[in-house]
Amino acid sequence: MKARAPRPWIVATLVLASSPACDPERAPEAGVTERADCKHVVAGELRGRAQVAVGLSVQLTLALPIAWPTSSEGVMFLAYPSETLPTGMQRTRLRSPSHRIVFAPVNAAPRIEPLGTSTVLGTQDDMAEPVDPALVDRAEQAIVDVVGGCRTAEQATTDVQAYMKWLDHEPVISQDLVQRNRSFIGWLRTVQR
Repeated sequence: MKARAPRPWIVATLVLASSPACDPERAPEAGVTERADCKHVVAGELRGRAQVAVGLSVQLTLALPIAWPTSSEGVMFLAYPSETLPTGMQRTRLRSPSHRIVFAPVNAAPRIEPLGTSTVLGTQDDMAEPVDPALVDRAEQAIVDVVGGCRTAEQATTDVQAYMKWLDHEPVISQDLVQRNRSFIGWLRTVQR
């Protein structure tokens, strides 16, 4: 009997339901303010909605500001098609992004923008330990909070450290993002400790 691929909505439901960021009883993150212009949105929910929108066969970036340092426009995720290579090792071939999933403003419905034909960016070994998911969630929430007007970039500098660790873990995507989002990646490098 052929194994069935998981349904995207089931996976997204499991991811969203199990995320500590989705706990309604949880206290706000340190540094999050309750300003009148604050659009507090849970980053894990945005990620889940983006993944459902484009399916499971792509690798999403972390939430990225549409513009930086003018960050109030919204966030986006880039969807990189990937395939595991049959080499006997854990190797993945990544292609340029096929879609951009935009939340503008951060509390809006996702807008899916096709980016044209994907080209091969490169191959990477998947041997390194992944970055701690709790740190990644916290970093992603910090950027969504900055874009949503809930805290300043300066207040988020401690929490965003995991972005650089994630970029180090994803070298092929990292090289592509430097070209696509140069000012944001440059800022991340200045706040790295």
